[in-house]
Amino acid sequence: MEEHRVYELMDFLACHVSKDKPHEPIEYLYSLLDRCLLFRCGLVEAPLLFGRRFIENMCRRLDPDNLGHISLDQYVQGMKILGIKKYNKHPLLCRSAIDCVSRDTFIEEA
Repeated sequence: MEEHRVYELMDFLACHVSKDKPHEPIEYLYSLLDRCLLFRCGLVEAPLLFGRRFIENMCRRLDPDNLGHISLDQYVQGMKILGIKKYNKHPLLCRSAIDCVSRDTFIEEA
């Protein structure tokens, strides 16, 4: 089961259903699985749980002073909030401040 990442797939599907709350969940899941297969073949964009715009807005909330970077702790917290379990635990740190991650790095990693 772990080799085929079945649990990850089930978690992915459940998260999409709980986020989108479709009226027809079975049809929605069929459509989502179709999009996953098409993505795997390189025919469509990935069916991401959160889009770039959402992630950018979240990063702005983590950086209310608009400094262009967040602390390493905020980076980790942001990844947890997004439900991302596999991410770079040691991202490229920005040069302008100590132990900070640039907004672009956070968005790219998410």
